Amino acid sequence: MKAQHNAVGDLLNLKAQLNAVLDADTSSQKISSADMGYNPLLRTVFVPTLTHNTIKAYFIK
Repeated sequence: MKAQHNAVGDLLNLKAQLNAVLDADTSSQKISSADMGYNPLLRTVFVPTLTHNTIKAYFIK
């Protein structure tokens, strides 16, 4: 599984079958995301935001 995001701030999980699953839709909040990081030990994706000067963290099940 590979987590990806887009500039709008949507966080997607790409599963082995290449099906994208929308995990977080932040488009209504107008949050632009930057480069993301993944910590496999914590199974957590970290997504810096451009417009809100924050870092969002998402646990991957």
